[in-house]
Amino acid sequence: MRVLFVSRRPAYPFFQGGAERSFFELARALAEAGHWVAIFGECREPPEALEAFLPAHGTAQEQWLDDRATLRDRQVPSRLILVSRPTKGLESLNTFLADFRRQLGNIVYELGPDVICTQLEGSAEVLELCGSGDAHLLHFVRDTCNPFNFHVLAGVPGNRTAPICVANSQYTADFVRSELGVESHVLYPIVSGLEPAEGAPSDEADTGRRPPEGGGGRVLFVNPNPFKGGEVMYEVARRLSEVRFLVLPGWADEVPDAWRRLANVEWRRWPVLDMGAEYRSADLVVVPTQHSEGFGRVAIEAQLCGTPVMASNHSALSEVLADSALLIDKYRDPDAWVDAIRSALSAPRRLRRLAEAGRVNAARFAPGSIRGAFENLVQELDAGRG
Repeated sequence: MRVLFVSRRPAYPFFQGGAERSFFELARALAEAGHWVAIFGECREPPEALEAFLPAHGTAQEQWLDDRATLRDRQVPSRLILVSRPTKGLESLNTFLADFRRQLGNIVYELGPDVICTQLEGSAEVLELCGSGDAHLLHFVRDTCNPFNFHVLAGVPGNRTAPICVANSQYTADFVRSELGVESHVLYPIVSGLEPAEGAPSDEADTGRRPPEGGGGRVLFVNPNPFKGGEVMYEVARRLSEVRFLVLPGWADEVPDAWRRLANVEWRRWPVLDMGAEYRSADLVVVPTQHSEGFGRVAIEAQLCGTPVMASNHSALSEVLADSALLIDKYRDPDAWVDAIRSALSAPRRLRRLAEAGRVNAARFAPGSIRGAFENLVQELDAGRG
């Protein structure tokens, strides 16, 4: 099977949002299973501004292509495209300061994918260029707030085949059905690649991270944006002066100055390339999202690393976490978070039980099962077309 992933955002690792990471993880799983896979994205910054991201591709071999370049033994017209190969069978292509539509048309025409997966910005161009072709067109909906997630599902021109909607949770699928009358296939994102290296210590006794006794402790919070609960959690950190907070940036934004001025706050600059180590350094990860959350990748990543999670009790967070995390009903109230964090950090046995429940929950999003669900979906589409 030949699968092409397309978005008009930079492909991971040049943009490290949850949607980009989800595309990359699925692409890698398919490539490792023997499928031909490519990811195509657009970077709107000069290449030299993004070189720091390349180590996140691990063993990638980067190659700059100019006029015409060989890709999978075919000649593909190109203009300043960076090709990296993060794993066998997977090619990641990013066009820089070039014509995205022309490059996409060239790649689709020359390589002839069986399946084209799209999301967010650029999905309209994909539908226009590929909607009347032979490839299955899958549009992934990641959340319910950004119109780029689902606008392409409405008003499909008569000469185009409507894309198959793939929702990242039942919550998202229900939203798409309610708002647009469109049915979706639910395919949870893969969450992987953050586990300790083979042979490295993985439990609290070996790593030195133990739930605190009698309060204190280290709480990790990712992306201090108001949407993600930045304003609420800032007030919580200000009141919990006895607790150390580690704040990580998100969406390419730096940690705001107000956070940096708090004496009990440690912070990182963008980008953070080893999220696994940061998760494992914490006693508790908080996910205080204030608006709808389509999946909640940070919560599952933390659980994969063996760190207990406390999250807002709404939207897909309730669905994907269930009883594997501490869920806060009054998630808009800083007092509720203050009380819950103090209570959790003073109960080490409870944290250990949550950490174990989290590991079990995170296993649901392992590469093998999600990849198999994707393959089954494509087989159903092939059978329906036949």
